Amino acid sequence: MARIITLSIIAILIQFIYTPDALAQKFVARDGLPAALNKVQDDVVDNEGNVIKAGMANPELFAVGTLSGQLPNLPIALEYDLKTGEATVWIYFFKSADNSSDFRAIGVGKIFITYIAQEISLADIGELPIELDDIIDLDKWAIDSDDLADKLWENDDFKNYLAAYPDTKLEMLGLGVSFENIFFDTGTATWAGVFSDGDSPSLNCFTSAETGETLCFSLSSLPDEILGQIELYPNPANGQLRITLPEEILNREFSLSISDALGNIMTNGLNPSVLASGRTIMISVNDYVPGAYFVRFTGRGFSFVRQFVVRR
Repeated sequence: MARIITLSIIAILIQFIYTPDALAQKFVARDGLPAALNKVQDDVVDNEGNVIKAGMANPELFAVGTLSGQLPNLPIALEYDLKTGEATVWIYFFKSADNSSDFRAIGVGKIFITYIAQEISLADIGELPIELDDIIDLDKWAIDSDDLADKLWENDDFKNYLAAYPDTKLEMLGLGVSFENIFFDTGTATWAGVFSDGDSPSLNCFTSAETGETLCFSLSSLPDEILGQIELYPNPANGQLRITLPEEILNREFSLSISDALGNIMTNGLNPSVLASGRTIMISVNDYVPGAYFVRFTGRGFSFVRQFVVRR
């Protein structure tokens, strides 16, 4: 009797331990791409071998991403390692070059050394902030998810956020060409990540998948109607940049800084109450080389960024 009980306990433990989650291995985004490509091109057949869904013809990759949590019908929980940039599951989004209405999502996990691919319903993922016509150029995809992690940890805003909120986890991470609020040249494949500890304002980070340039900022707690009153002009700028702010912002204690696309600080800790003439702040950009720049406004309970361009 004791032997039967012991064997039953062992069987229960084996069943518990050897689940997909327990065996799942984390990996970088690019490593799962071959398995996803094979899966999306395979025919779906029933038990009798009849084709119920043809494989995608000439698939093109337009996005890659991961989340935290669980997706329906996916046996592996989605987990992301902030230090290594590896995840238990990456989701690859394809569209057919031959049929613009045919697009599919393939989830890939890794059990021991084997990559397991499974089609995922797009309805389970939600709407993507990218255009289907924008395809990722694999030859220019230089920054994989492990390189991305290195770039994030080199970013002061990212490090300061995690120091302030040590329980921070990934909410969403995606690679695409036309994510909303993109900060790089048109057509640049960009990593877009959202991080949060669940209680604090989220941190948004954008990294060029071609160069590794990284920008992070927290979502503002200011209402949209106030943020909509912020004006930077002329934009593009040449000699002087005028920044017009609503009184709701000027009445708060805050500072602003300007950085270039590489994160180099051009001006830091400017006091708007000293610079402001009425509601307008005047910034000289005479010494700035042509290119894109970012104005960061930081105050108690809010932080936001606006972009402007210098042209000669």
